[in-house]
Amino acid sequence: MSGAKNGKLHITNGEYFNEYIKTKEEGTFIPFSEAMIQGNPTLPIFSNVFVLERCKTHNVSEKLYREKMRAYFSFITNLTEYDELRLWFGEDTFCQMNLLTLLAHLEQENYKGKIFLTIIDDETRRILKEVGQVRVEGALTAYKTLFLDGGETSFSLQSINNASLEYLRLKNGDNELALYVRNNKGKERQRLLIDLLDLGKKYGLSVEMAEKIIDSEL
Repeated sequence: MSGAKNGKLHITNGEYFNEYIKTKEEGTFIPFSEAMIQGNPTLPIFSNVFVLERCKTHNVSEKLYREKMRAYFSFITNLTEYDELRLWFGEDTFCQMNLLTLLAHLEQENYKGKIFLTIIDDETRRILKEVGQVRVEGALTAYKTLFLDGGETSFSLQSINNASLEYLRLKNGDNELALYVRNNKGKERQRLLIDLLDLGKKYGLSVEMAEKIIDSEL
């Protein structure tokens, strides 16, 4: 590798965000195409063991998983070529768990460049907050505390700490979504699904996740 810097790189929370940000900013854009709110994350992040566990969680082949993450993996291979990262993530639990994983991975890989964070609304795509420069120190500890130990995080970003509480409620079943299904078992499945997606906006609930909650409670 030549050591020449390519400047700023944008990392977005998935392909939907990625395509939108491309119309607003200049530079190189890659999506972080994961859903860390699901499954049982492991360490080291993106090791072979990690990847196989994620494939199991998403019920996809390793080939398909690596293809979905290809742009991100390529970036990590050439990490030192970028001296500035601009991160675009939503404020819901889904996005914040992905953000925590990304920051923890950057800390794991010893990234030394500057990192700037923008919080963007999932639906309106309106910028909610220009957080400014963030640091990766402590992200790995927060990742381990939350995903491996099942404890609350005390990271430097309060948005991650708030989302970690919602994540823990979602994981242990002690939340309004599971309670809603328990109390409405007489409703048609499609109605339950629609209602859960509406109730679960703060989590960034996907159809797949809503389906799993329904299956676990019926």
